[in-house]
Amino acid sequence: MTKHVTVTLDETAAIAFGELSAQSGEPVNVLVNEVLAGWLDVRAEQLAAIRAGLAQLDRGDTVSHEEMERLAASYSAS
Repeated sequence: MTKHVTVTLDETAAIAFGELSAQSGEPVNVLVNEVLAGWLDVRAEQLAAIRAGLAQLDRGDTVSHEEMERLAASYSAS
């Protein structure tokens, strides 16, 4: 199923999509759909991580500032 929508792109994005379309031989609408699908996946993952973090806070599952400093130090030491 497809749905037609109108999107206003800034000039830089419009030029970039046009150039990529010319180089790849793919229509601009195909490229825009690929970009949007990727962004939607990333955004869904971000929102899931935010919700998981908020649920941890609601449960009181937190770490102290000192614990975070120790954890950060352990990464920088390796």
